[in-house]
Parts: sequence; structure tokens; C-alpha cells
Amino acid sequence: MKKLLTLALFIASTYSAHAQLIINEIMQSNVECIMDDIKEFPDSWVELYNSGDEAINLKDYKISDKNKEKKAWQLPDKTVAAKGYAIIYCDKEGKENNRLHADFRLESGKGCTVYLFNNKEVVDSLPYIDDKPMVKMPAPDIAFGRKTDASDEWGYQLTPTPGKTNTGEICNAKHILGAPVFSEPGHVTSGNAAINLELSLPEGAPEGAYITYTTNGSEPTSQSTKYSQPISITKTKVIRAKVFCDGWLSPLSTAQSYIFHPREFTIPIFSVQTNDKYLNARDIGLFANNNSKEDKKTHDWRRPVNIEFFPAEGEPSAFNQPGETRIQGGQSRSNALKSMVFYANKRFDADKKRFSYEFFPDQKPGITEFKSFSLRDGGNDFSDLYFRDLIIQRTMGPNVDLDWQAGHSAVLYINGEYMGMLNIRERSNEDNIYSNYDGLEDVDEIEISHEQQGNQDLFIEELKEGDDVFYQAFKEFYSEKGHTKAEYEQWLDVSEYLNVMILNLFYCNIDFPGNNIVFWRPNEDAKVDLPKRFRAIVKDTDFGLGLYNFNETSSSSNTIDMIYNPRNYGNSWAFTEPATRLFRNMMENPELLQMFIDKSCVYMGDFMNAEGTSAVMDAILEEALDEFVAHRDKYNSWGNNYNDILNKFDNAKKWIAGYEEKQQGWGGWPGWGGGWPGGGGGGQETTIVHLPRTDYFLQYLSAKYLNGVDAIPVTINKGITNLPDETIINDIKLTKGVFDGKLFLNRQITLEGKTEGEPYVTGWDIEQTASNDAVTKTHVDGAIYTFNVPACKSLAIKAVLGNQTGITNVDARNWRWSVANHMLSVSGVPAGTDVTLYNLQGMLIKQIKADGSTIQLPLMNNQVYILKVGKETIKVK
Repeated sequence: MKKLLTLALFIASTYSAHAQLIINEIMQSNVECIMDDIKEFPDSWVELYNSGDEAINLKDYKISDKNKEKKAWQLPDKTVAAKGYAIIYCDKEGKENNRLHADFRLESGKGCTVYLFNNKEVVDSLPYIDDKPMVKMPAPDIAFGRKTDASDEWGYQLTPTPGKTNTGEICNAKHILGAPVFSEPGHVTSGNAAINLELSLPEGAPEGAYITYTTNGSEPTSQSTKYSQPISITKTKVIRAKVFCDGWLSPLSTAQSYIFHPREFTIPIFSVQTNDKYLNARDIGLFANNNSKEDKKTHDWRRPVNIEFFPAEGEPSAFNQPGETRIQGGQSRSNALKSMVFYANKRFDADKKRFSYEFFPDQKPGITEFKSFSLRDGGNDFSDLYFRDLIIQRTMGPNVDLDWQAGHSAVLYINGEYMGMLNIRERSNEDNIYSNYDGLEDVDEIEISHEQQGNQDLFIEELKEGDDVFYQAFKEFYSEKGHTKAEYEQWLDVSEYLNVMILNLFYCNIDFPGNNIVFWRPNEDAKVDLPKRFRAIVKDTDFGLGLYNFNETSSSSNTIDMIYNPRNYGNSWAFTEPATRLFRNMMENPELLQMFIDKSCVYMGDFMNAEGTSAVMDAILEEALDEFVAHRDKYNSWGNNYNDILNKFDNAKKWIAGYEEKQQGWGGWPGWGGGWPGGGGGGQETTIVHLPRTDYFLQYLSAKYLNGVDAIPVTINKGITNLPDETIINDIKLTKGVFDGKLFLNRQITLEGKTEGEPYVTGWDIEQTASNDAVTKTHVDGAIYTFNVPACKSLAIKAVLGNQTGITNVDARNWRWSVANHMLSVSGVPAGTDVTLYNLQGMLIKQIKADGSTIQLPLMNNQVYILKVGKETIKVK
């Protein structure tokens, strides 16, 4: 083995000395050293050099980070001139022909190898530094290369020279400078006390070292302002500082932000520093080149940044680290303030591979590691409520099994400038899965989106991660009808998917399901204890809660019918046949249909209603109002933004709660009634009643699936304080143990109450109100109560809790009791059993011996009585 290795090294070194095309220089982490042909900063790069006297065509060569020629990336049909250079962009983008973008990136954290192949042989390689495997890079934007072009001596380049002659100035990895020391860490203050900032060299800095700094967000160079005296800071300022010394390497700068926020600190603050040209330059700026949906296809660039996060006033940042950003969204790219995604990666800082912070302890406690997050501008909702997607997801997400995006509001400063308020959000892609599933990365992921070509709405299925073999098989499966629930469960987490459908259909998000949905599953390489079937991630529900006031987004919108008859609706671009096929075919299975209806009814009686949604609205508004007004004053400088914000929230509450609308009509035309303004006929006021969204949705469920049966008002545990630990309706657990909604007539319901130890659920008190307001009271024993929803005006059920030996404890039995019209009826009592009635003070009212027939005992008033049947004792009223 030693002989083979020695021979391989001899061949490689011999080729390097005499052959023409060689590896000349590499950079393991390219932050902003070079920009490629598509105006991106490639993750890493390799410089090839033609040391010969004749041109070379790259098509005869392959390159890889592994010594596996068959899997190496084929270089394109491009010519390198004699003594010329070719830069291979190692960024995993090597799918397009004739471009110098390889299908791998160089390792930056634990060593790096590069192999150049010609005629299936390794003709040059870079696996060694000082005869040892390469260790992690000293810092980003530092190149490793030959001292001079084609020489045999290697080292870290004091100045990277991609595509140019190597300077001859190299050093080893130990010659890297430390970070400058700031006398005061960055922080946020709402005061006005000046800061006198001092910068000093790190301990052990070599003689001749000096500090330069910038205040415009850009990375300092050796030619930037040289630090010589304390910096006086009296207004918001960002400082990026860096140590330089001849013959030494400099790492990325250290940044600190000093934010003088003009208002009370109410929500967290992000401070981002970057070169202004990366945002606003006409040719490469993110803001300058992302003003329409079409720009996503051509200008979806990433730009380097430093990002700080301040969760509290007067305290140092919770994190401060380099990363990169890009613009997010489609139509929303035209908004005055853009949505932005921020990425962390070990190639920027090996010690800060992720954003490590618990952003959402109230929504997703314990989730602390994020590969990326977004600061979202409300999407389509930017100029209206701004929070629709956040409200909808926060109403549903914490209460059901759902993959969703938690969120809070935050302020953004860029290069010291106040940009406004955005919402910190989890991602809706593989990074969401990573954060919420213990670092799971081996996934298949397909994103569904919509494009319009002419008058045709296209159903786009884009593979984002893994492969689509399982997905294509899944599509073939669900395109056929007649499958069982168990068969669907093999391919799809049915319960979670139905939750996603309910959320979007109930809140009238018409930009779905032919858009804004992500399917994912752990793939075959994933070593996790999870079913390898699809789940869905909720995203971009901005059209919900009545955005734009389309007919299709009004509270009365029949989104159930839109699934089946989209052509009857004007704005139904996302309800194409391919997009709705899965759900429609699932609903032909009676078990899945009933599951969908049960979930919808229980959620509407639990949290998916006016009370639950308004509670989330109030929490968001309370958190963000002060900053939201300042944000609106920046982007909507007309009118009273405070009142406008409150009105928009009020309108959203009306959308879900229902309201009455007064309209004035005028005579002379049909339906106008009464005459023209100022005329003799006068006006006639009419009242339009808008029902709660829950009532409309129940109507549409019934009309489509249940032949129009009535929904009966039902309460469970309403008004009682001693609740079971869990209350479950048809296998659906109530979030707070109380139900106040409607259930469909004749639906079989299994109600179960659970407690952890005493007191136990010993039975249920039932009060049924007939259409004539007659009330019938009954009691059933046991923790489980199964019944069919009766035809009545209303039904109220309350759990009864008691100890094993208490008065409310009754062993399992066959007899029942009920109270109606001041008459107690006791039936099913075995003949010969003593039946005794006492008042609450223990005075005997009546005692008889049962003969097997129903016993009738008159009650004088509505007081509580004690009924004893044999040895069993209960309270009745």
C-alpha cells in the first residue's frame, strides 16, 4: 500500500512539474473575494493554470474533491490560452452545460482535497500541506496556492490572485492575526448618552500591526480609515474593524452596532452590515434588481453580511456573526421593504455554523438551532394587515400536528439605517425540518408553485432536495381512486395533511393548493425513527382572512366548492385539477372524509374561530403596535397610521366573527328603494348580515358532503372550572378541554375524559334543549360517553369528576337517570333494589323498591338532590 501511495504521489508531482494544466490556487470559503459570471459569490473556487506554450481544451479533464474519477465533474468545452487561467467555481451548481460551475464545493472545516483528472488518471492533486492532510482553513477569503505560478512551493496567499499571477508572498496558517478589541460591545439604547469607543490590538499582535475601520457597513481594507483615537458616537453607527500587518493574514472584520433607537424598545432589533453596493448598485444590488416576480429567476443572488441580534435594550447582542442574505418572495419583491433570508454556515465562521438562539420560546420551546431564518415583509399583505400569514399560522400551528413557521416581529437596521419592522420567521424548506426534527438533513423535498403562461395556470413541482422517485410513485398512487385510509397512510401523513387543508380552506387562502405548499419526507438515507412518508409544510397564507376583499376571499367564500368547481370562480389560479386531485380522491374514502369533517368541526369549536383567532391578533398587535406605527409612517406617510392599523385589525376580526353591515339604497332603480339623494323619495336602509366564518364553513361542509344536514350547537365542559386533564372528541384532543361549537346531526360522537390520578372522570351531565326550549337533563356514568348528535336546539355536556370513594363516584352500571319538567326518571334499575331520594341536607324525600320499570320521582324545585340506588350515590339537579 505504501509503495502504491508513493508511486501515485510521484506521478502527481511529476505531472505538476512538467505537464501543462495544473492546480495553481484554491479558496475554501469565498465570501467576497471574487464574483462569478452570474453575479454570485461562489462558495469556493479552484484556479487552474496552463503552464505550457499551447492552448488547452478543458473538455479532456475532470475535477473533484474526491479521488473518484467516475464521479468527477466533467469540465466544459472551453479553451485556456497558454500561460492562462481558468477559475472553476465550486458551488454545487454544475448542472448547466458549458459553464465553469462544478457540482461540489470545497470542504472548509475539516480538510480539503482537490483532484484533477485526465484520461482517467490523476494528473494533479492537492491533498497535502507540509506532508500532512490539510486542516480547516484559517479564515474565509484566504487563498492557498503556489508561491508563484507553477512553482512547487505552496502556502497561504497574503493576497489572493484568482485569474492573475501569484505574487510570491505566502505564509503558513499560524501567521493569522487576531480580532481587534472593542472597549464597549454593541448595544441598543433609547437614550442619548454619547459613547466614546476605543479600539485596541489583540494580545500577541506582532510589531507593526494596526487597525482600520469603516462606518458604512463595508469590509475594511488596509487602506480604510486607520484607528488613531477614540471614536465619538452620538447617533446610530456601525463599526467594522480589522487588524493588518505586513506578512500576516487578516481574518474577516469584527463588527459592532451602536443603535440609538428613537422609541421605547418593544421588540427585538437586527442590525445588518454590508457593502452598500451589494444592495443598491444598479448591476449587482439586491434592492436595485428585485422589484418584480420575474426578478426571482434572474437575480436571486446572495450577498455577504454581518448580522447582529439584540433581544433586549442595553445588553450585548445574542449573536453577532458573518453570513449572507438574499431577497425572498415572488410578487412581494415589488414592496418598498423586501423580505430577506439570512444564512449561517461553517464556511463563514467554523465556530458559528448556525444561528443559535431560541427565537420562539412561546411557540416552539427548545428550538434553538437555525441554518437560516427570514425577515418577512408580510408578502402580499404588505400594505394591509401585514400579519395575516403570521396570525393564521400562530392560531393553528401550536394546537395541531402541523409543520409550520413560527414568528415574531422585529426591527431591522441596515448599515445604521432604520429599515422598518419585519417578522422573524422560520423557513418553509429543509431548514425548517432541520430545526424541528433534531438536525434531520437527509430528506426528499418537493415545492409546489404556480406560474401563468398566457391564460394557462401551470402546476409546478420543483425538486428541492433528495430525489423525486418516491414522489412520482406517490402521484401515480393518488391519481387512482378507491384506496383505503391504511394505503394512503403508507405514502402520506394523512392527519397532518388534512390539518394543512383545513387551515387553508377555512381561512380562505386561495393561493393554495396549486401554490405555496412543500412536501417532504425522510429519505432512505435518514437514520431517524420517523415514517418515511410525506408531510406538508404550511407557508404564505397571506390571501387568508379576507385579503383584497375578493369574492373568493370574503368570509362567505365557498372554498370547498372551489376545490371541485374552480371555473365558477374568478380568482382560482391555484385550484387546478392536478393541484386538487390528491384531496378530492382522498375525500372519496368515507373514513378520510369523516376524519376531515370531524377535525374541522372540533377545531372550530376549540380554537379555529373568532375567539381563538382574535386572541392571536391581540397578542401580535400588543407586541408590535408602537413599532408598527413607526414602520407605517416610513412607508405610508399619509393619514393616521395608528387608527388605520386598528381599523385593519378590527376588519380582520369582523371577517371571522361576523358582523352586520348597514347599506343605504335609493329609489328609481330596482333594489334602490326611495329616490335619489336630495330627491323626494328618501333612502331606505337595509341590513346585510355577515355570518361568522365558522357558520359559513359548516354550511359548505354539509352541502358538499352531508346532503345539507343541520349542525347542532354543542358545548362540552363550558362554564366548569374542574376540568379533566384531557378531553377528547372522536380521537381529537381539545386544546383547553372546552368545546363551544357545532356538530352535525346524527354524527356518532365518542367523548372521553382523562385525568392523571384523582379526581377521576366519573361521568357526564347532559342538558338537551328542545326547539320549544324544554330542557331534558340526564347523566351517564364512566369516562367514555358515546352518542349520536340529537335533533335539538342545543346540547350541553359537562364532565363530572370525583374521587374513588366520593359522592360522585359510581361504579359501572346499566341504570340511567334524567330530569325533565321537575320530574326525576330512573330507569334500568334491577328489581328489588332500594331507590332513595334525599335533599342536600340529608332529609329523606322518598324511598321505594324497584320493580324493574321506570321510576318517577317528583322534584319540588331546582335544588340539588342526592339519589341513592342500592349502594351507589350521585347528585342530581
